[in-house]
Amino acid sequence: MKAHFETFDTTADVGITVYGENLKDIFGQAAIGLFSFITNIKKLDTKISKSLEINADSYENLLINWLNELIFLFDTEGFVGKDIKIKELSETKLIAMIKGDFFNEKKHSRGVLIKAATYHKLKLEKKNNGWMATILFDI
Repeated sequence: MKAHFETFDTTADVGITVYGENLKDIFGQAAIGLFSFITNIKKLDTKISKSLEINADSYENLLINWLNELIFLFDTEGFVGKDIKIKELSETKLIAMIKGDFFNEKKHSRGVLIKAATYHKLKLEKKNNGWMATILFDI
């Protein structure tokens, strides 16, 4: 299965359903899906690199912590990622390298303002041909 994501809207939120062969695909595509709500990531440069380490007590908590840390990076620094490399992933730890750019309204279109990744209707499931996750974001 080729790793990819699909976006959807609900009454007060936006969400993504992510598909991948493994959990690294899921975490990487979830990040790309999140950033795609913020701006058109195809127009981003990859001149800035960020290294992140996230800890949690389960894959579900790790996924939400990961996405909320990316939202925090955007909120505090204006950083938007385009290339995501998950270097290490276990049930309690994620280490990733993210390449992207700082959001610039003169260069980048503004999309949806994401407040947080939520646990509401969160799914992370092993399927016959890989993994699937569904994540809702507060807007």
